[in-house]
Amino acid sequence: MVLKSIKIATVFSVAIFLSGSCYVNTYSQGKTVSKFTVISPIDAVKEMDPGWNLGNTLEAVPTEGSWNPPAEEYTFDDIKNSGFKSIRLPVTWTAHIGPEPDYKIDPKWMDRVEQVVDWALAKDLYLILNAHGETWMLMSKENLEKDPEATMSKFYKIWSQIAERFKTKNEKLLFEVINEPDGTPAQVNEINHRVLKIIRDSGGNNEYRLVVLPSRWTNTIDAVTNFITPDDDHIILTCHYYTWPFFLRGMPTWGTNKERQSLANEFKNLNNKFVRNGIPVIIGEFGADQTNEAYYLWFYLDSIVQTAHKNGIATMLWDNGGGFGGFNRAKRVWTDPVIPNIIVNASKGIPNSFVIQPTIYIEANKTLTDYTVNLELNGNQLKDIQDGKYSLINGIDYILTNNNSRVTIKKEYLRKLIQLEPIGLNNTLTFKFSQGADQIVKFIQYEQPVISKTSITIDPTLKEQSDLTIPIDFKGLQPAYVSVVGKVTHKSLKGYTPYLDDGNVWYKDNMTNAVLSGKWVLGQIKEDSVITFQFWPRNVKAEIDVTVLAENPSTPETK
Repeated sequence: MVLKSIKIATVFSVAIFLSGSCYVNTYSQGKTVSKFTVISPIDAVKEMDPGWNLGNTLEAVPTEGSWNPPAEEYTFDDIKNSGFKSIRLPVTWTAHIGPEPDYKIDPKWMDRVEQVVDWALAKDLYLILNAHGETWMLMSKENLEKDPEATMSKFYKIWSQIAERFKTKNEKLLFEVINEPDGTPAQVNEINHRVLKIIRDSGGNNEYRLVVLPSRWTNTIDAVTNFITPDDDHIILTCHYYTWPFFLRGMPTWGTNKERQSLANEFKNLNNKFVRNGIPVIIGEFGADQTNEAYYLWFYLDSIVQTAHKNGIATMLWDNGGGFGGFNRAKRVWTDPVIPNIIVNASKGIPNSFVIQPTIYIEANKTLTDYTVNLELNGNQLKDIQDGKYSLINGIDYILTNNNSRVTIKKEYLRKLIQLEPIGLNNTLTFKFSQGADQIVKFIQYEQPVISKTSITIDPTLKEQSDLTIPIDFKGLQPAYVSVVGKVTHKSLKGYTPYLDDGNVWYKDNMTNAVLSGKWVLGQIKEDSVITFQFWPRNVKAEIDVTVLAENPSTPETK
């Protein structure tokens, strides 16, 4: 085990690592009340947009470092330099409390959370501090049904300690009561009102601190229907926006008229019910898995942020340190630099342009031809196409047609782009527009992928099916989605969509093995079926034939 020190700007601290995480042994708290400027919630939300989540870090169980590396101070510089103005800090407290009746939060954990909070505030970022893992560790629907009084009492004692510890912080620290709360609408409203009172009664700067209140499940529709607004001038409503099943790679595309209209209606309803009446709204989480095809992912994120901006709503990108958001905290780079640029521009109402085919797949050993991509300009103009620092020449390297919305890259230039490696990512071009985010177009040379299994047999008499690992040689490609066609029983596999999301199919070992969930996939297939692995580009696929054995009738016992 390697111990590393954590540098703290203005305090003395010693870092130790426990269970892969770090605690601060001592952390000098400010004993005086910080300068606090009362700010209206409407003005704060304007200043907070756009925001970013430090996800799967301080809310990790059993502790920080269990899911992602511990938070570092420089991450807040990186996120601010990317154009984000606020941070949402998910925290789990229940894993760090003592026994009843006090349920005292471990002082080392409280110190560590305060250290991370101060890092953000020192960068002049807004920060939302919440109770995150409590939703499933403490305030679950089951606990609220079994013993609501004891469950809520425990939660209120946790919040009393949080409010007391952080009451001296300045106005850029906000409290969020709980993440995606379960229970009945009445219980969620009661929790919101009770925690708000605890915060206000704790004194200090908490008398006027902005408090973020969730709707049930942080659902936009439930907010409009069931959220009861407290009589308080310093509150903000939070909802989350994820489009099932696209956001978990359970559907290959997004952007039908119906899907866009649904987004527009939900945000317009939030505006009509709350924003116009002085209650600002934050979309505290939104995003999608980055293994979705780039154009649909970029267009999806842009649509959410643009629609929110039109309705006076701020947005905060969910980033779990992996497939969502995609800021690599160790390398300090965005795995997809287009994402932050799209969000930052959209949050200002600046229209982004899109390359509708931002990944160009070229099959190896095939004769090269000119390749055409279409542009969605949205009122902008294409200003330049760059290969590194070199600008391509219109009329020689490429040709513009169709009112400059169609780019045909000449085969001679394509040959230059793909000559470096036979398989995989060969090169990129950057498309620059008169305004909005640059678009990065990838050139990938590939061969037909090789899947290790073309057929499997399921024995339905087994009490529980084991997960099935399928080695795949992608040959330069990426997975698009997996579908099952046949008779299935689980709701995630029948009727609604044949596509399997990331909870049912996942990839490991640096994308060399696909794993099908034995419980939620194989255990639900009841008759002969076909499992299809679809790749990008979508004309490339591989199929697995599934044979389900007949269940033999019980054999009479012989005497």
